[in-house]
Amino acid sequence: MGGDRKADYLSALTKELDDPGKGCLDVYLKPFMREAVPDDRLAEKIVQAPGLDGNAEQNEVLGKTTEPALQARYKHQELKRKRD
Repeated sequence: MGGDRKADYLSALTKELDDPGKGCLDVYLKPFMREAVPDDRLAEKIVQAPGLDGNAEQNEVLGKTTEPALQARYKHQELKRKRD
C-alpha cells in the first residue's frame, strides 16, 4: 500500500472514530475483503498481504505460536523491550 492509500486509510479511520456507526471504515475496507481462509493456509495468506507502510519486503513466518522455540524467542524479545 503506497503513501496515498495509507492516507486514505487513516482518513477513513479518523472519520469512523469521529462518527462511529456511519460505516466510513467499512466502505474503505470493503475492496480488501476476501473469503475466509482455512487455518492451515492462514500463514501463507498473511505473508502475501501488503502492509500499510508500503514496504514491499518479504515477510517471514517463523512458525506456529504454539511451538516452544518460537514462544521462547517472543519472550526474549519482550524482555529485551522492557529493558530498553
